[in-house]
Amino acid sequence: MMNGFYSQLVEILRAGEQAAVATVVATRGSAPREVGAKMLVRSSGSLLGTIGGGCGEAQVWRTALQVLETGEPALELVDLTEEISMDSASVCGGTMEVLVERWSPASGEETRDDVALADAILERYGRRLPVVLATVMAAPPRASCTPGQRVLLDQGSVVLGGLGSRVLDEALLSAAANTKEGETARVVTLSQLTDAHPGELPGSVRLYLEVVKPHPRLVVLGAGHIAVPLSKMAKLLDFDVAVLDDRGSFANAERFPEANSVLAAEFAEGIRQLAVDRDSYVVLITRGHQHDVECLRELVEAETECAYLGMIGSRRRVQAVFELLGQQGVSAAKLAQVHAPIGIDIRAKTPAEIALSIMAEIVNIRRGGRAVSLSERDNRI
Repeated sequence: MMNGFYSQLVEILRAGEQAAVATVVATRGSAPREVGAKMLVRSSGSLLGTIGGGCGEAQVWRTALQVLETGEPALELVDLTEEISMDSASVCGGTMEVLVERWSPASGEETRDDVALADAILERYGRRLPVVLATVMAAPPRASCTPGQRVLLDQGSVVLGGLGSRVLDEALLSAAANTKEGETARVVTLSQLTDAHPGELPGSVRLYLEVVKPHPRLVVLGAGHIAVPLSKMAKLLDFDVAVLDDRGSFANAERFPEANSVLAAEFAEGIRQLAVDRDSYVVLITRGHQHDVECLRELVEAETECAYLGMIGSRRRVQAVFELLGQQGVSAAKLAQVHAPIGIDIRAKTPAEIALSIMAEIVNIRRGGRAVSLSERDNRI
């Protein structure tokens, strides 16, 4: 959980302790973790998070202890191709490039405030605003920046830090905008121009850019028997969870202790309060046609499209709701955005199984999987 990671980092720094952060910045082949995966190593040697376990993680852990000692960032190549054998328990055979850097509490010797940087990330996270964190991986001698230097960027401007060069900062802003638009982490190389900054040697600066963004949010409309396991599963899968129902006896924190927010309100008004955005995955599991119609009309006509919109129900119920909305002027194109019937066909029967089917479809769509949804299968037929 990215917000949990930075919360833990801030807590460690505020206690006056340093920490080494290891981030997977590039992968090749069957690597155990994806680009952006993080592991935190404390001064005691204890770990938070993982970059895949095994010998590769042990290698990075040893490097992290050295980085904590020297303060110099390191770029570690983890090669797992030799771990695969008939006698090996390893299931991965690729390579990972891991950036290891030290974060330190503010002190008289430190020219940067890592606590302020982590706090700024968390503040924007709380407002569901993505930011781009750029970290210098390599720089030529006498460059205006040094390895380990970090810059936080948001909405076309620098929030904290800088590369010490107007040309480089402008190039970084452009690269960050492209990274944020694609919402993916990547490594970029920026040219160091000598004519703009006399005395600097020609060369290039290599940076790792990551989008730090809120978790995807599961918005559950209807707090009935399926909503309970659905909320728990979504939380395990690192989704923020919001539950909405017009019945306070169902929509309450006691029933959904893991949810980030539980709202008892009329459905249309509640949807507006929740401010559904493009990182929201919305599931309609209300108790009746009239609520489905109310919710769908509010959602499909909203200015911002959500990442996923699914409605539970039999084919007859789905058809009846769509026909009624069509009569009310909702276009067929907008209704085509709705996944209904909902889920992946696993022959689910119990509330927990149905919740599993729904979350399987959401993860499949989020990750670009190849499983066929029930709604797609019915359309093919």
